[in-house]
Amino acid sequence: MEISRYAEMTETGQHILKSINAGSAADSYDAVKDRASRDYRNEASESSILRIAPLLFVAGGIPDRKIFIGDVRVVVSDLHHAAFEVHIKTSWSEINEDHFEMMEFGLDELNDLTVHNFPLLQELPDWPPTPPVDQEGLAAYFAKAISEQSRDCISQLREIRYGLENRLAHHSSHDSGSEDHASVVSSLLQLNIILGRTADQAREAVREGLWVYISDEEAYHSYRRLQDPSIINEYPPATADLRPWMRLHDAAVRQCGELRKQADAEAGSVRALLASASSISNAWEAEAQSRFNVLLAVVSVGLGVPALVLALYGAEVLVPLNTPPRVLAFAPVAAGLLLAAFIAVLKAPKGRHRAIWRLGAGVILLALALLVAAGISAPA
Repeated sequence: MEISRYAEMTETGQHILKSINAGSAADSYDAVKDRASRDYRNEASESSILRIAPLLFVAGGIPDRKIFIGDVRVVVSDLHHAAFEVHIKTSWSEINEDHFEMMEFGLDELNDLTVHNFPLLQELPDWPPTPPVDQEGLAAYFAKAISEQSRDCISQLREIRYGLENRLAHHSSHDSGSEDHASVVSSLLQLNIILGRTADQAREAVREGLWVYISDEEAYHSYRRLQDPSIINEYPPATADLRPWMRLHDAAVRQCGELRKQADAEAGSVRALLASASSISNAWEAEAQSRFNVLLAVVSVGLGVPALVLALYGAEVLVPLNTPPRVLAFAPVAAGLLLAAFIAVLKAPKGRHRAIWRLGAGVILLALALLVAAGISAPA
């Protein structure tokens, strides 16, 4: 599905066509070769020079950011005509601060991404001040600029990771509840997927050499020998003298490699945070079990001591509470309930659960007051 195709003309008469596609399948050799056989308008009039650069773009601001991952096909027909074809393969939309969910693209969503309100198309590189001498050089220039823009966007994903790390640290030192903790874990998992997808796009761009072999097989294999001297082929390692644009091509591939390394590094940091979140969850479970044991002890004291006293004396000996000996005999019952209420207040956890424990202490004191009232008003 493709929308928003338009022409842009510079002061010197160059034309750029920009378009957005969504849900594109993985690039195949036949599909890329077929696209390179047509001009920048995608018409079968003449062949073009084609490069495919990885795409990572973060649009908007907190809390309405959108993350787009895919690639950009740079199609250069001549030194005055080119096309940028954006292929969005996956995208995420911010639901809450630092929490993203994958977007499902339909026609309505695509129509919202017109070239005039989609910042990515507006930020794609302009024509170089000094145009290269050939189409290959111009394509290499555009591919390098787009790859560098994608690499720069890693810093925005890093800021998202910092935000989630700060929330995790806050939740680990405060009893914020399991729901908040689960929300942070879910956000970290989504961020890990985003970083993994980004690294995959960059890794593919490096492996395919930005698809330079579609138009220059010798340059592709020579550059492969430069990257890995152990590769066996008949081509010598690439040098700056091999092609006039080889320096730009090398810079573009290095930008893709740096994008992959930074995405992998951020993914490693996210996985470390997930491990920390798991440790925090385990610590909370152990603490919850300890609190439950304390609560059982409080209940045992509150119920056990009065029951023991009543079993020793019998209710008819204790009530009505109208004589000093009966009041003295009732004292262990009152002491047991007061001790249970004191333990409930003393051992109350921090956070929102503190109110529940204090409410329990209040219920124990209310039960004591009712027992006293019943003992005093009981008939002789």
